[in-house]
Amino acid sequence: MASSIQVTHRSLVNRSPIFYGWVVWFVALIGMIATSPGQSFSVSIFFDYFIDDFGLDRTTISSLYSAGTFIASLTLTWVGRRLDVLGNRRMGMIVGIVFGLVLTLCSLITGPWMLFFAFVGIRGLGQGSLSLVSSTSIANWFLLKRGRMMSFVTLIFALFQGVYVNVLRILLETMDWRQVFIMLGIGVGVIVVPVFGLLMRDR
Repeated sequence: MASSIQVTHRSLVNRSPIFYGWVVWFVALIGMIATSPGQSFSVSIFFDYFIDDFGLDRTTISSLYSAGTFIASLTLTWVGRRLDVLGNRRMGMIVGIVFGLVLTLCSLITGPWMLFFAFVGIRGLGQGSLSLVSSTSIANWFLLKRGRMMSFVTLIFALFQGVYVNVLRILLETMDWRQVFIMLGIGVGVIVVPVFGLLMRDR
């Protein structure tokens, strides 16, 4: 079974009319874009809604966010070890599934403790793990142009931020913030998991 899958993966790479690293680069770009719900420019937009619903002040929420980010960063060494063992394709699918689930569960937040654990989850999986999986996949396929390819991803991601933030604000003005989290979770799962599963190749 394992050898059959390996042959299928090799044949896909061999049949590609272009260097398959470009396909991996595109998948990595999608992965980086999908980290948006876990980035500060996204999470901070929800702060006012958390303040209104939970009766917390901005300083408290910022402290919970900082603490959650710190705890989340401690998990990245473990994620890196699993990435070395499982590869970018499998880890991308796993992180995509769990990240989408965590975002969906954020719709159930009722207080500061749940908010703290939500910050740990979305920061560790979105801003941390999915970024790590995406960036290392580019490093695996590009040598001489590695820096240039990463810079292209960074540039496109920066341009995407402006569009994403505006769309997110419109959604929050027309929908409940809990519904928006559900949409983000479904979006991440539906996009990341199939793209990594079908197109990502480790080497």
